[in-house]
Amino acid sequence: MAKDWKGFDPKNPTASDLIPFAGVIYFFLHLWSFFHFLESFLR
Repeated sequence: MAKDWKGFDPKNPTASDLIPFAGVIYFFLHLWSFFHFLESFLR
């Protein structure tokens, strides 16, 4: 199967391919928890 424009091979993912996805998920989880904390703090 041909790789997509990022050079990501879905059949053989490497750590360098998965690190950006983990970073984005980690960032959104922190953002989500921060907004919940802010909402409960301002209530």
